[in-house]
Amino acid sequence: MKRKLYFWAKKHVNSDNVKLVVLAIPLAIILVQQIVGGKFDWTEFFDVSILITFIILVISDVVAKIIQKTISGKTEDFAKLSNQYDDLVKKYKCTELMQFRGITYPEQCLWLRDGATKFTFVDESEKFYELPSQVADHSGEIMEAHSASNVFNKINIRLDDLEYKENELILHTSRTQYFDSLMTNRACDYVFSNRKITVRELYEPGPFLKPLHLSRLSNHIGYNGFVITSDTKAIPFILRKKNLSIAKNRWGTSVEASLKTAEALDSEHKYAIWEQSFSKAIIGELETELGITGDGSLSHSNIQKNIFAFYRDIVECGKPQFLFYLQLQDTKEDKLRKSIEGTKKSKKDRENVDSDGYKVRFFTLEQLKSAEFHVDKIVIKGKKYKMMPSSIVSVALLLKYMEEKEAIIDKTNCAILKAMK
Repeated sequence: MKRKLYFWAKKHVNSDNVKLVVLAIPLAIILVQQIVGGKFDWTEFFDVSILITFIILVISDVVAKIIQKTISGKTEDFAKLSNQYDDLVKKYKCTELMQFRGITYPEQCLWLRDGATKFTFVDESEKFYELPSQVADHSGEIMEAHSASNVFNKINIRLDDLEYKENELILHTSRTQYFDSLMTNRACDYVFSNRKITVRELYEPGPFLKPLHLSRLSNHIGYNGFVITSDTKAIPFILRKKNLSIAKNRWGTSVEASLKTAEALDSEHKYAIWEQSFSKAIIGELETELGITGDGSLSHSNIQKNIFAFYRDIVECGKPQFLFYLQLQDTKEDKLRKSIEGTKKSKKDRENVDSDGYKVRFFTLEQLKSAEFHVDKIVIKGKKYKMMPSSIVSVALLLKYMEEKEAIIDKTNCAILKAMK
């Protein structure tokens, strides 16, 4: 009970509420005196100057809070992360950035699958990222910048380095915490009030992006995924909720998430990540986010062979991301639509961050190929879909990978035909 009282008082006993109570007391006294004396007159009562003052103050406080909350919700992401994408491209001019259809994106592609690849983890499960003291000193201020987001802390997988040799992709991993990412990657352009400096200027000033093993940021592993329906061969794109820590009210790929330790780690394996637990985490996210269960495509081998790229998002100061696609065997478009949009009218589900969105649009690969690409949006059939550059680059890398995959298949088929002749 005392614990509840403490947090209740911390939440409700503040200067605004005390001011309202203090202003209400004389108003209540006047009202009681008039009623007891039989002199109560609504006309005279509303002429009392203190009532007018009280109403003005209450309205002013309410309006100020509404305006502040509305502005924060619509502008918070831009205070934390720069949307001057051309400036970011110029800032890291010595880094080879992703180019697609004449546009240079603030994204760095580290690896694009070109054949069979084995994934290997070199995991240091007891190694934890340490927040730099210059950031820790401003932690309260930076976390306040996430006030319009529904966030909670958890242990995440940090990517310390990435190696590729002889068809083997080696991931060097350790641990970090989500709050550390919120104070570094997710708020790298937030200006410290008393120093007029940002995390980006401190640790990634350019003109090149530091390699992962030299990065001072949290760098938890995230991923974007594409699922393709079994009947219409269409890919769902999700409109992200307004209370997420990034890309609020923007369209995203089928699933955009961090690699969840709740699924990837367990005590049986000493909380270390390995190849199958990596796949398990992705499958768990597909089940939670999209409601895909019992589909024959959800297997370790399928996930592994369909991871097709790793890249770093320079908007988030080099946060590492990987990409995968999955051709569903038994899940149709209608089932996915109902699973994603079935809770559209529930306010509780709108605020729940276990799922990223509640509105979906389906596009085929052909529609994506014919789409008009920009740095912050994709135009399909004349309609604009606002996206973060990382989501757009995910689509671009998918199309590029599919084109190369089709070219390999065509070459193989030609070789088979020649052999048959």
